[in-house]
Amino acid sequence: MKGLTTLYDLQPILSFMLNRALSVRREVTAAEAYVDLLCMTDTPGSGESRDMPWVDPIPDLRKWVGPREKHELGVNSYTVTPDPYELSFLLKKEWMRWDKVGLLQPQINQAATRVQKHKRTILKDQITNALTYLGYDGKPLLATDHPIGASTGSNLDNSGADYPWILADCSWDIRPFCYFVESGPDWGNMNTDASEALYNRRELEWGVEIWEGACPCIWQMIYATDIDLTTDNIAAKTAIMMNRRNEQEFEYNFYPTHLFYDPLDWKAVKAALIGERDASGATNVVAGALTPVPIPNLNAILTLG
Repeated sequence: MKGLTTLYDLQPILSFMLNRALSVRREVTAAEAYVDLLCMTDTPGSGESRDMPWVDPIPDLRKWVGPREKHELGVNSYTVTPDPYELSFLLKKEWMRWDKVGLLQPQINQAATRVQKHKRTILKDQITNALTYLGYDGKPLLATDHPIGASTGSNLDNSGADYPWILADCSWDIRPFCYFVESGPDWGNMNTDASEALYNRRELEWGVEIWEGACPCIWQMIYATDIDLTTDNIAAKTAIMMNRRNEQEFEYNFYPTHLFYDPLDWKAVKAALIGERDASGATNVVAGALTPVPIPNLNAILTLG
């Protein structure tokens, strides 16, 4: 008999293989670029819930005339609760008895990549429910009636006429969505050397657990619509974002930097953003002003109409 015979022998080897796989920085593909652009990653926490006191946007500086105008911080704090996620495996004891565990490295690499890419799954859920999940102001991220003092503001058109597209200012540390990890990823086995699964069936059970969550953040830096994707409509929605103010009439100065679109709508994106002339022959005022970023299957993920 050769190779590993006990879980005590196997644990450090599996841990090494898994940690090595997790330490590899995965290349972000073009189809995944939207994730980090739309969604910031907050610092790790350590609790069953997380207070978000920083999601209220700060206005731009103003010329100092008269006394200071004070903006109270943390007024619109709200609490977000993370959810547990798991990925579990079963390994026959023969793999360790005959010293073949090393052959599993490609599958362990896949498991690590699944963990690293799970932020994408979390963000898709946030986008799908951007008209449902409530943000700091008591409204969904995308709404037509965000409170601004005694007035309201909108960052949504839902005509149902065309593919959805999104404008966002991605030049700040904070983004329209926030992703966070409260604990993990933690890897561990579910057996002891005397467990029933290992003793009777020669099976080792092990897996990963992670507590993570996401939430909508600042609605003023994003605009979603499904009206025709044209130069004029892009310019009109850009103007709305650029002119946003708080209840004291201080400017935010959010400027859209990216246009997110369904790849099936690329022809319209190309016509609206890349040509020197718009459809009428006039100078294209938005040419080169926005970076187009595809969101695969956006038409199915985000329903506005």
